[in-house]
Amino acid sequence: MNYADIKRIMIKKNFADGGLVAYGKNKQKFNVYSAGEVGALVAEQYDKGHIITLKDNKIMVTPFDKSAILFDKAYFIEKDDILSIKFNLFGKLKVEAVNKRYNFAISKGMKDLKRILQIFGVGKEKIKISESENEQEE
Repeated sequence: MNYADIKRIMIKKNFADGGLVAYGKNKQKFNVYSAGEVGALVAEQYDKGHIITLKDNKIMVTPFDKSAILFDKAYFIEKDDILSIKFNLFGKLKVEAVNKRYNFAISKGMKDLKRILQIFGVGKEKIKISESENEQEE
């Protein structure tokens, strides 16, 4: 599934407040370093990812695979549970919450993700965005 299709579906199903959608694949770094037929087979197996949206003032994380968005496996990260959020130039989002840490690779929708974090309003003391990420274009 590509970013445009995912974004359209999330908006249509009303799972993306403000139409803001970011996504990434779980094994991006591994797939980049894999080569040849073996790499292609491994990349095929791990074609799974996550969609980050804002829904009812909660961060919604929805898994997907190459053929479908897995709405039944979606979960929410509550604002009050967040201790810190870090987002850097390379699209790495780290969320430290009470009793849980989340790491997401974001490959598309980085501007949407920054806006989600602003709207989510965790507070500047909890959000640490890399100084040079403004230079990153999608």
